[in-house]
Amino acid sequence: MCEDFLFVYGKLRQHFDSEISRLFFNHARNVGPALFQGRLYQIAHYPGAVPSDDPQEQIVGHLLALPTEEPLWRAIDEYEGIGPDFSEPFEYERCKMPVSLEDGTQVEAWLYIYRHDLSNSDRIPHGDYFRFLEVAPL
Repeated sequence: MCEDFLFVYGKLRQHFDSEISRLFFNHARNVGPALFQGRLYQIAHYPGAVPSDDPQEQIVGHLLALPTEEPLWRAIDEYEGIGPDFSEPFEYERCKMPVSLEDGTQVEAWLYIYRHDLSNSDRIPHGDYFRFLEVAPL
């Protein structure tokens, strides 16, 4: 079976009890904790990630390996508001970016990059959405 990596940093992370999170973890191989070089923002009741040139800016997330089957990826895109049923410009774009595993190994993984204006969004400076929710639950 062919697989693609998916880096999740928000409500799709492991232990976030949601129907969509359970769906992904039931169909994915759990690779483990990972980091993405970027900045994390609180958009509304969910986070948004953007890449950063600063290696000190890291987003905490989880790496999954999912089958390359189109229906599963289409479901993820729909969850993120991407597809023919949504108005452009989409809020997120699925991009392949380098992600680091705990042992320092880098892999290319798909992740959802936020594309809209961030000027009115709060930055999550430590880059960990779970940690942010512990301090500021929604």
